[in-house]
Amino acid sequence: MITIWIYDPENAAPDELQWIADKPSVYSVLLSKLLASLGQKPVIHTILRRKVYFPNEKMDNGTWHITIPMTDNDILMEIKGKPVALQDCFTADSRLQLTYPLWTMAEVSGYLPISSPRGSQLMADWDACFPSVAVVVADMETFQTNDSFQSWTRVRVPPNMLSDEDRHKVSDVSFSRDGIFLLIIDRLFIRRYYIFLRLGKLFDLPDDGIIGITSRKWCWTNYLLKEKEKRSNVAIWTKHEVYLEYSFLTFAKVMTTDKLKGHLHLPPSSTVVIHNVEYTGHPLELALLLEYCTTCTNLKQMFLVIYNEDTTHVICKDFTLDISVNSFLIPYFIYSAIPELVLWDKHKIYYSYNNLTDTGVVQTPTEFGNLSKLSHDSTIHDVVIDYDGNVVVKMENNIMFYFKVKMRDAVKLHLWTNSMTKSIVSLDTSGQVYLIYVFQNGTIQPQKYPLKMEVQSVAFKTKEKCPFVAFESSISHPFHFFDKGDKLSVWAEIVYPENIGLSIIVESYGPKILDMTDQISYDIGFGHCTKTLDGHFGDAKSFDL
Repeated sequence: MITIWIYDPENAAPDELQWIADKPSVYSVLLSKLLASLGQKPVIHTILRRKVYFPNEKMDNGTWHITIPMTDNDILMEIKGKPVALQDCFTADSRLQLTYPLWTMAEVSGYLPISSPRGSQLMADWDACFPSVAVVVADMETFQTNDSFQSWTRVRVPPNMLSDEDRHKVSDVSFSRDGIFLLIIDRLFIRRYYIFLRLGKLFDLPDDGIIGITSRKWCWTNYLLKEKEKRSNVAIWTKHEVYLEYSFLTFAKVMTTDKLKGHLHLPPSSTVVIHNVEYTGHPLELALLLEYCTTCTNLKQMFLVIYNEDTTHVICKDFTLDISVNSFLIPYFIYSAIPELVLWDKHKIYYSYNNLTDTGVVQTPTEFGNLSKLSHDSTIHDVVIDYDGNVVVKMENNIMFYFKVKMRDAVKLHLWTNSMTKSIVSLDTSGQVYLIYVFQNGTIQPQKYPLKMEVQSVAFKTKEKCPFVAFESSISHPFHFFDKGDKLSVWAEIVYPENIGLSIIVESYGPKILDMTDQISYDIGFGHCTKTLDGHFGDAKSFDL
């Protein structure tokens, strides 16, 4: 049962502003009743499964009550009201995350701090399906939360497990349901509950030589495994090997550069090194960013292969990029049906859209996309992408840039945080962007970031207009499961000014087991064109079950 009321930030009680109130203030009761008399009635929409829940018929002391089932695959929700105005003000929509109780790491007396090297930037990772569960590594402590840092615990390690020097050399962190993975120099450790372990040969991992770890960025609760019974949580790699971590600290080596040379038909004498690894937007795929060169003096060529951990198939994508031998690229795949990603080095953001066939540098009004020259020679610290396709680029001095997925130009946002404060961008309990600050006294503070407002305040200067007026579709669920003989019909419609050529495109990715037929119709009137696509999906004549 969820209790909902409306509050005015200028007249709200302190616990209402902090979202910890269990009942409305007197002013909020009056405000909610007044808006209800004007027709206001909130409903809850779930983000992933697109379900709608309505309140009870009668209000109870200025509150609405909505009953919602607890699930683990539809936890992101949005409270939406009707467009009812009071004194020229509307009620804002609100997102929330409804989950089962989530664990936090226990603080044990006598344990010692573990951190990144002194002066380094913050590192963070979070559970893809529960973004409020996160870990942040600073240069004096490591913190963990289950409520987007409204509260937190310190992650520390037992004495005598690491030298004082090594305790302050965390170079990477990844979060998993099995615990917090910490890369210290080139060795992998895990902190889980009251245990701190070094992971090596006893766990079918190398004792050293590990250069990177990563976890999933996107939540996929519904997916089908054809060959295996489980999928991985964390990827670990050296320069020549890739390992995957499954539940209960089970590890397996899945790829080597020698195997990749065979898949790519490269000579055995060629130099191929695993540059970086990242999970894609597909629930069963892992991308390997490889560097290849012959002389390796000035430039090295980057190319990308995708490994399907269910079928173990390896596909070399149509992606190449020449970079300096001293450059290091970090990939971040977009939440999309086909492989698309952004990458960055210290100074520039690269994009690769449309199944990795459209590649280039994200441009800026000046300096040809070099963000460092627009940020007082600072370098890129981190990039965060949300489910709505917003991309926020944070520099080390806290200057931020913004662009949208599929866009090729970025805008510089207004300065929000002074350059001396250690901060990082993350996703909060509702999957929206917020800032995390860590102070030298060992405390941590979250702050909401009004991304939409900040973008609008700078974007209006560009005088750009959206090329279409409206876009709607009948696709109400992100997942559709087909049995043999099933069919699916969908429609999509776009309205745009006449003489602007816009199209609706449907693409498929993966095995060709579906047939699609579509029909496009047009309607032109009053200076606008309405284009409608009717699509029909069915199984192919034969496919492998």
